[in-house]
Amino acid sequence: KLIPTSPGDQLTVIAADGSRSVLVSKTIDDRDEIGDFVAHYTFAEGSGSTLVDQSGNDNDGTIEGDPDWLTESDAGLKFDGTDDYVTIDNLDAGVDVDEFTIAVAYKQDAVASDEVNQLVEHRYGGNEWFLETRGGSGSTYQIEYAVEFPEQLTTGYSYNTGNRRVAVGTYDGSEYGLYMNSDKIGTKDASRPIGMDDMKIAVDSDESSQFYEGEIYEIRLYYSAFDDEEVESITKAMS
Repeated sequence: KLIPTSPGDQLTVIAADGSRSVLVSKTIDDRDEIGDFVAHYTFAEGSGSTLVDQSGNDNDGTIEGDPDWLTESDAGLKFDGTDDYVTIDNLDAGVDVDEFTIAVAYKQDAVASDEVNQLVEHRYGGNEWFLETRGGSGSTYQIEYAVEFPEQLTTGYSYNTGNRRVAVGTYDGSEYGLYMNSDKIGTKDASRPIGMDDMKIAVDSDESSQFYEGEIYEIRLYYSAFDDEEVESITKAMS
């Protein structure tokens, strides 16, 4: 059973028969005890210009522009859709990577007709993968996920702004899939090597367009592909 954890998390296991006997209670502090993380951003810093990677791989991000830190009901960053973004240079997974899972907890504030807002984009060599939103009509948008752009998965349903959601993209080396709040949107075949290089949050890789307008609360990047049950597990952990 996948139990998503990162360093500093408190793990408590209790009996399932209602007695609530504590079977295990410990703080996760060993790299070997966590999931297959490349990077994990909880946005809990509350101030400063560095987005700290909690995975233990030191993939810290540099905050550009002046996004607002959220410190009350939800930790996160509020991006203005104009010049706020985060850049992470030279991602290091600690292992060779040929598959991955990316998960983002967010709330989009505004959309414009057919306007792209980038949640996260990773470029390596001449390749890229990304999770982005595209404006529909009024206050609705769709999610797009690509591993082999311009081939991509797009949600057929339009989501309302102002609601927190968790988008998850997976890739196992031959097929990639998109999930929204653990609902499977679809899959596509793909065969493309995966490298670790630079990643951008809330902006296109060229840092000049597709700025995201809204809040981002958590991002998890794993060097393994997840199945439906595992996607449901991390979605619950991030919701």
